[in-house]
Amino acid sequence: MRIVRIAYHYGIIIPGLALFLSSCILAYNYQAEILFPAQIELSSNVKNVGVFNRIDLGPNPSGYFSSNMREKSFKSDSALLKKVVLGLEDGLIESPRFSVLKTLTRRNMAGFEPRPSRNLNWTFLKNICPDSTDMLIELATASFNDTVMNLNSADDNLDNYYCILTTIFWRLYDINAKEISLYRIQDTTIVEYRNSNNVGRMKNSNHFLRVLNSAGYNAGVSFASGIAPTWKEIERVYYKSSIPIFHPAEKLAAEGDWVGAAEKWLPFTSSKNKFVASRASHNMAVAAEMNDHFVLAIEWLKKAKELGLKQYVDEYSADLTERISQKAKLDIQFGKLE
Repeated sequence: MRIVRIAYHYGIIIPGLALFLSSCILAYNYQAEILFPAQIELSSNVKNVGVFNRIDLGPNPSGYFSSNMREKSFKSDSALLKKVVLGLEDGLIESPRFSVLKTLTRRNMAGFEPRPSRNLNWTFLKNICPDSTDMLIELATASFNDTVMNLNSADDNLDNYYCILTTIFWRLYDINAKEISLYRIQDTTIVEYRNSNNVGRMKNSNHFLRVLNSAGYNAGVSFASGIAPTWKEIERVYYKSSIPIFHPAEKLAAEGDWVGAAEKWLPFTSSKNKFVASRASHNMAVAAEMNDHFVLAIEWLKKAKELGLKQYVDEYSADLTERISQKAKLDIQFGKLE
């Protein structure tokens, strides 16, 4: 009779405990910044770069916008092109890949070649940059074209768009290797307007200038992300619980101490309760990834799946595989594998 009673109680307690744990351990999103490799491979020997606007260095550079806004605004203008250069410089500064040096900013340069289709000679380039420069990036030409698209959608919120198409030729001079590369990059800036009053604002020259300058700046930032590793935000899922014994690990994770959090989660990965063990194993995978141990993270994720966890596992595994590929590219770009 005693044996039957004990079995009866365990029959109630064990399913009840599993139900209790499942209601107390829930998935939460965690946002982190990771470094993505550059799309364009540059020599890892390039450390110090300078950026300059060729048109601004030439004789008789164009001045600020005239009163005839619509006719003049999309022509090469030194003020607008400085925004493009500034965007590129800011984007490069945000990356840990390069140090950005200041180039000589005099407008009228002796021996300047006015035709942007021609490469500048190395002697001229040496005169506009510090001796420590490894590469100069030239804004050779830029054009800005605008259009208004009326989509005639039944949804008033999607009725009007103002578009600026930016086309820029960037020329890269590798000072040490004496190599020259030319890139043609197009970017589209779309400004959405939800009613006719906002569309009318584009007729205001000051507002139009702000939009145009923003498009130029964004084009520079965009090219920076093409040639330099860039920080981007990602989301990961990890499991938190309202049960107090899980809180120390969660507190450490929130503080960015993933090694400490992993030490707290590790004992739970051996729990006889597969629900707890699988979630703890998943958290161990996240902790391993945050410390750049991607292969280890995949192993922990496999264990979580073997223990019965299905949600997020396959998608996360694909993300980790991609991160291994990205890490290999970053190592090459930073010269770690050469």
